[in-house]
Amino acid sequence: MGKVKHTAIIFLCFLALGIFGQIYFANAQAPACNPETDLSCPREGGLIPCGRNSDDPTTFVVESQPCNACHFFFLFQRVANWITFRFAPIFAVLLVALGGFFITTSQGNASRLKLGKDIALWVLIGYATILSSWIVVNSALATLDAVTWTGLRSEKGGWWQFSCGASETKISNITKDAQVAVKVAPAPVINFTADQEKIPEVGSTNFRWSVQNAEKCEAFGAEFWSGEKSALQGASEIMPPPFPRDYKLILSCQGQGGTRSKEISLFVESANPPVKTVFITSRTYSANLGGLTGADQKCQDRANAAGVPGTFRAWLSDKTKDAVFRIKPHNENSPFYRLDRKKIADSWAELTGGSLEEQININEFTKEASLYEEGAGVFSSLVWTATKTDGTLTNSGDSDCSQWSTSASSEEKGPGLGDFMKKNSFWTKAGTNTHCDSIRPLYCFETD
Repeated sequence: MGKVKHTAIIFLCFLALGIFGQIYFANAQAPACNPETDLSCPREGGLIPCGRNSDDPTTFVVESQPCNACHFFFLFQRVANWITFRFAPIFAVLLVALGGFFITTSQGNASRLKLGKDIALWVLIGYATILSSWIVVNSALATLDAVTWTGLRSEKGGWWQFSCGASETKISNITKDAQVAVKVAPAPVINFTADQEKIPEVGSTNFRWSVQNAEKCEAFGAEFWSGEKSALQGASEIMPPPFPRDYKLILSCQGQGGTRSKEISLFVESANPPVKTVFITSRTYSANLGGLTGADQKCQDRANAAGVPGTFRAWLSDKTKDAVFRIKPHNENSPFYRLDRKKIADSWAELTGGSLEEQININEFTKEASLYEEGAGVFSSLVWTATKTDGTLTNSGDSDCSQWSTSASSEEKGPGLGDFMKKNSFWTKAGTNTHCDSIRPLYCFETD
């Protein structure tokens, strides 16, 4: 009798699981969603969503309509959901644990061992009942085309979803709101072009751009193409430094839909005749330059530090060699330019003709040179040269600071000096009243 009683109790428990199984599996078929964050997810609308004074616009159900028989199924479904989602799984786990307990503690007691096995068996039967009930009901309703003649809303997920007269307009509006809520903002669209992508030294081109779906745009790639740009449209004249180089110039735009970039490859080609660039060093030196070779190396080091291509030598002469033989280009028609693209001279003849078109007061970083402190409270614009306007050594009686290898103050008469603030002949020969221990910058010329 006790055995039959135990079996009956277990059977009734799992029969209850079987009854609620089809609802459990029906809900398990629907994709999981969160009504708080996904407007397309069906809303519960309360335990009995009917007979209310006002309607909840966030649910598919019209809560203000009068209650009818359909709403009984809403109530039944909510109670069933609570039992199947919360109670039944816990109950099944407890039964399995109970069966395991009986088996492990049977200690040779055949009745206790069998009871544990029966519990495990009926757990399997219960879940098989849940599965089979879903298959049978779904197959039957599909065969009978029940969705058509019962009015069940298959577009909401299946025959197990009740509508109870939900407003079509309301469902449409909620779906539309959901689409707006999850809509992804479009990415920026950039149209970025150049009038010319190949230009000669000291040449120029124009960049043009138009942008959609962006809030901010920035330029990258070179000092002449940098900073914030219009996020709508714009045009800019591009004037690279006067030497051959390839550039990758980027326009990057950011908006709610992300960040996008476009790139232009700009090629600055050597002109004919080739341009020669000139700068004044941003650093100052004593007359102990390590000879002409050491002075040339100082010019080259400054060019390398600023990323200026080419071979550079100092505009210096000594008693063994004049500047003209160290700097004069093979093509005497080559023009001379500062790094800010301002022309100093059209040719070697104009450079050595006594006056310049512009002062040589732009350093290797394309910054304007300022007066430097020569001594306590004394500021100067003088430059080491020992060179006349024609490129030869100043008067033979002038000092060259032992061929630019000493900074001793014993020299009574120092070398010739230029002045970077001047465009006339004083640019290279402004005076000699100095000593070798003074500190001064250098003129640096690009050579062949």
